[in-house]
Formats: sequence, C-alpha cells, structure tokens
Amino acid sequence: MYESLSRRGDSLKPAGPRARQKLVDDHIGSRLDFLRRHEEAARLALTEGGNVLAETLKRLRSRIADTRMLRLAWDKLCSHGGPSPGTDGLTYLDFEEIEVWPLLRLASSAISDGSYRPGPVREVRIPKSHGDGQRRLEIASVVDRVVAKSAQLALSPLLDPTFAELSFGFRPGRTRNQAMARAEHIARQQGRWVWLRADILDAFDAVPTKRMLDVLRKRLPATDVQELIQKIIGSRGRRGIPQGNPLSPLLLNLYLDHLLDRRWKKQQPHVQLIRYADDLLLLCRDATEALAAGNTLAKRTREIGMPLSEQKTRMGHLESSEGVEWLGYQLRREDGDLTAQISETGWRNLRNHLEQAYWFAATPILAQRILDGWFVQQGPAYDPRTKNDVLDRLRGILSDLYLLEALDTKRVTTMWRRGREQWHQERQRAVKALG
Repeated sequence: MYESLSRRGDSLKPAGPRARQKLVDDHIGSRLDFLRRHEEAARLALTEGGNVLAETLKRLRSRIADTRMLRLAWDKLCSHGGPSPGTDGLTYLDFEEIEVWPLLRLASSAISDGSYRPGPVREVRIPKSHGDGQRRLEIASVVDRVVAKSAQLALSPLLDPTFAELSFGFRPGRTRNQAMARAEHIARQQGRWVWLRADILDAFDAVPTKRMLDVLRKRLPATDVQELIQKIIGSRGRRGIPQGNPLSPLLLNLYLDHLLDRRWKKQQPHVQLIRYADDLLLLCRDATEALAAGNTLAKRTREIGMPLSEQKTRMGHLESSEGVEWLGYQLRREDGDLTAQISETGWRNLRNHLEQAYWFAATPILAQRILDGWFVQQGPAYDPRTKNDVLDRLRGILSDLYLLEALDTKRVTTMWRRGREQWHQERQRAVKALG
C-alpha cells in the first residue's frame, strides 16, 4: 500500500499547459493538475488583488475540502509524513486503497458543512537537537493530519510568496544551504563576518494564538477558512500551535514574517536578518554592532511574545579559531573562503532522527531515507580529507542503534557529493540574486 498510494495512476505527472487554462474546480486531469490550477489561480490573485483575490478566497474552503486536495495530502503524508500513529493507533499503512476514498469523502463533507471537529491528539516527547531538554509533539489521527495538510497545500500558494526574501525553513524550495549561501554572499559583499545567532524559545508553544489568527485574517480575510484553521490548531488557550501538525510551520512563518521579518527590514535596514524557521542570524561588521543589534532583536521578539533563548544566543567571528555554529554546521572563514564542518548539534540531530526511526517497521528503509537527506544537507561540509572520519563516526552511531545494515558507504558518499554540488550551485545563485 505504501508504494501504491504514492505512485498510483497519473497523480504524480506534472500538469500540462492546457490544465492551466481550465477553471480550477473543473473535474479534469489528475489531482496534481487540480493543485497546479489552484497554484496558478493563487498567483493571479496575488498579482491582481481586488475582486480576483476575493473570488479565490471565497472558494478557498471548498478547495481544502475537495477530495482531490485531500488525496494529494494523503499521498504526501504517506511518502514524507511521520509514521507515528495518533490516539486511534492507526497509521497510513493500516488503510487499504478501497478504504481511503470513502474516508476522504466523509472528511470533505464535514469540512464543507462546518461540522468537522478534530479528535484528540497523542503527546510525544523527543530530544531537542541541541541536547538540552525535550520537544513536545502532538500527533493527531491520520484523518486530522490529512485535513491539516490539505489546508497547508491550499493556503501556502497564497501566503508563502508574500514572505520575506531572507526567510528560509518550512518553505517550499528554500533550503538551509540557500540560507547559508545568502549569508556568505552578504558577508563577503559588505564585510559582515561577525555573526550573532539566536533561537526563539520553544517557538511553536510560544506563538500567541489570537494575534496569529489576527494576522491570518489580515492576510486572508475569509471567515470560513479562519474558523476551519481554529479547529485544526485546536483550543490551546492563549498560546501555542501544535508542533507536529502539518499546518503549524506555515502559521509560524506567517506570524514571524508579519511581526518580525518585515518590521526588522524597515527599522534596521543596515543589519541583515536571516531567518531559518525559528533560528535567527544577524550579520554584523563588528562586535559593537552585533551587541546593539542583538539587544534590539531580543526586545522585538519579547514584544511579539516570542522571546529568545538566552542559552542559544551566541556571537562569533568567522575568522576566529572557534568560528560560528549555525544550522548544523561549524563555520569559519579561511583564506577568504567559507568552510564548513558538521557541528555537534548536527550530529545530535541525526542521532535523534535515527533513534525515532528505530521504533518503526521497515527501520532500515526509513533510516536510509534519513541518511540520504542528511548527507545532501551536509554538502557544504564535504571534504575528501575528513570523509573517513565522518563515516567512522556514522558507523558508530548506527552500530549503537542496531542500524548498521542501513549503512551503504558508496550511497552515502554519492549523496554527500551531490549535496556539495548543490551547495556550489546555491552560491552561484546567491551572487546572481543579490548582485
């Protein structure tokens, strides 16, 4: 079933040019064609505004409820979502193909008539990547995760294109290596090699819910969609959106874009702020500027109810021996060039993901996928001189977790080199984009 859901029929074929000429809600083409038509309509709505945007917003809830959007959400979660069950104990693998469409039609009807109510969630605690404490995840039922993912697929084309250019993380097609390439280019252009990095403390739990919904109402004034989003994120009092919910990353980006990224660019135009989800980076010329900018950032994040973690606020000079740790890398500037090594945080993050994989069926397959993604991501740290040391450390982690059979050194090296090639490409794109 796992393979059949992600590869069934023509659902993964790209939409052709004729599909974009049809009305979004026409019952033609594949479900991916339907999503592509919605994305095109969203682009037009953002460009034209006025009546065009109003018409798109009027149809937004019905597109979230459309069984084609719900099935796309199901397929994506089957392929890339977490395998952990909700309170009902069910995973995507527990459903036969013949059971999926009736389930989605019931969800569609409930969304459309306003009777949809999410069920209870299962709380799971996992170690934080920096090794200090645990992160609380809320795992909803399969159907509730699908509804949330459908909402994310429908809302993202209307929200994500409006986000700041220097925000990354939880955004389609925007990777941490792009963030690092932009940071390197700005630093090189402007001589900003003193970097101050900070994390928002428990970002998802800290989001002021009412203020976030007010921002959503301002960006997408659609009452029926607002009501649905409130149901999806649940009743959590005045603060917090559920980490583990497919819609929450988009809502976190929405809130921080509106109240942090845009305000910072307007009020502090000379000190660039690069944001990767809740991980913030200020690029400064010297320590004095960094301290002043850091104080301003701390004040601003407190004002919006998203205080910084004092333990993870660090300033460093890339030309020093310690360098700067950011996004899982230990970064330095040597002989005028930016060099990267895998940081201890990066290693802990990998181990945490593999430990979670240990508890699920088909563990070697899941572990291999984790390794593929992690080594592509670590492309900037590829160095033939240290490759064997990295593989030895990886072998030790996998051995500790009884996952050594998942190690294919040739495959790992190939993915790592591929990541290195992508990193070089991102650096070239950053030069072209920023001049």
